[in-house]
Amino acid sequence: MTYPGDKEEDWTFDPETCVCEHTLFVATDDGFEYRSSRFNQHMSLPDNQESQPELPEDNDGGYDGFTSTVTIPGAVKYACYTPAPGCLGAYFGFAPC
Repeated sequence: MTYPGDKEEDWTFDPETCVCEHTLFVATDDGFEYRSSRFNQHMSLPDNQESQPELPEDNDGGYDGFTSTVTIPGAVKYACYTPAPGCLGAYFGFAPC
């Protein structure tokens, strides 16, 4: 049995409806889907959603490692990983306002 939205192409990420004021970032191993202005400022990233920021040269953990360095008080990060053969990670950061 399938349900509406079961297919990947049926789902689109819309920051206007998919995030709340507590969301800092939404990322995968391929890059950011969303970065809040608060996150950008804290991590010294440009406040531009249209392009992927350059990660620091000393960052050897990709987007997973980079998003683990957030030090905003009360911030939490959730990470989930798909099994092989995909092995894609997804990362979600939240913090109190």
